[in-house]
Amino acid sequence: MRRPLFILIVSLQLLFLVAEAGSFELTIRRGPTVILKVAPVDPRSLFMGNYMWLDYVASELELSTLLYDPAVLDLQWGDPVYVSFTPEKPWARPRAVSGTLPPPSADVHLRARVIRVDPVGSILSYEAPEKPIYRTTPFIRVDYGLDRYFIPETKQQEIMRMQRRHGEGKIEIAAEIAVDKKGKGFPRRILVNGKPLDF
Repeated sequence: MRRPLFILIVSLQLLFLVAEAGSFELTIRRGPTVILKVAPVDPRSLFMGNYMWLDYVASELELSTLLYDPAVLDLQWGDPVYVSFTPEKPWARPRAVSGTLPPPSADVHLRARVIRVDPVGSILSYEAPEKPIYRTTPFIRVDYGLDRYFIPETKQQEIMRMQRRHGEGKIEIAAEIAVDKKGKGFPRRILVNGKPLDF
């Protein structure tokens, strides 16, 4: 009696894993996508093992230029947040920020985690040691959890040369992100001047 039960449990676990893998593949292949502009980084800190480090321009958001739920200003480090992007060329434009997943719309809603929130009146910088400059508009920095992209070791030198040119403003790098129904993003491919980077 125990053996059939054991086989049933193992079969259900395998079925669950296959379904999860299938859902992931379906999201990557057919799910809605957004193209996020990649910010230049120091080529010396570009790689972590065989992974390319990606920093997105849309990780730093001036809330005064977006629609946002005022409750966002009360979010703490690590809290979930959703950034709504309007698909445009050459890359998507952030349009709104919310603490909850917005209803389906023409926008693509990408889930992130709060790194920090700077409300109006927080210190922006210092003009002198005892003369702070205060922020006049609210700001939020988020982490989409999409900061690594696998690069074969044989291609890393080529990518480093490309990244130096990126830092000099000679090329534009972006990442195409597939997004599932819950807002979770998955890196799909890297784009250089709008064209997929082949490995």
